[in-house]
This record gives sequence, C-alpha cells and structure tokens, in this order.
Amino acid sequence: MNLFLQNDPQIVATYDTRGKHIFTGNSRGKILVFTNNTKGFKMVSEFKVTQQGSTAVKGIEFSRRGGSFLVNTADRVIRVYNTKEILELEDGT
Repeated sequence: MNLFLQNDPQIVATYDTRGKHIFTGNSRGKILVFTNNTKGFKMVSEFKVTQQGSTAVKGIEFSRRGGSFLVNTADRVIRVYNTKEILELEDGT
C-alpha cells in the first residue's frame, strides 16, 4: 500500500456504504480496494478502469445500497461497476 501512495500524488479514496472497504483510485487509472483487519490494512482487489492506456480517476461514488459504484475519470467517461464482482477479483482482470 505504501508504494501505491508514495508514487502517486493524486489519490481519490472513499469508504463503501458500510464502511468495510476503502476504494482508492490513482492518476494511472488503477483502483485498489482495501479492508481493515486486526493486523492493519489488507489489499482485497485491484483493477484498471481501462486497458487502453491510462486515465486518471477523478472520483468514486457508491449507490445508496452499495450494490454498485461509479468511477469518474479524466477521459470524461463514467463507468459503473458491480461492487460484489469487484470484491471477488483476484488477479486484477
């Protein structure tokens, strides 16, 4: 986690609706999901918002019930993701 935060000055971060996970996005278009357990923060999932180049993540917002979230990016495209599917990702694809 430290390497992710130290190398990128533009980080967007937000808790999910239940406060269990922290979703972070960076200027390279990467989303990392962390959970806080008794030993500290643990990365749960990661993915890139686009496979073609990189576009900065400008914001992350969750639906009221938390079943989905949207990602606003610098290329002016709003992408919607299923929260459960993202949390189940293992290899970042």
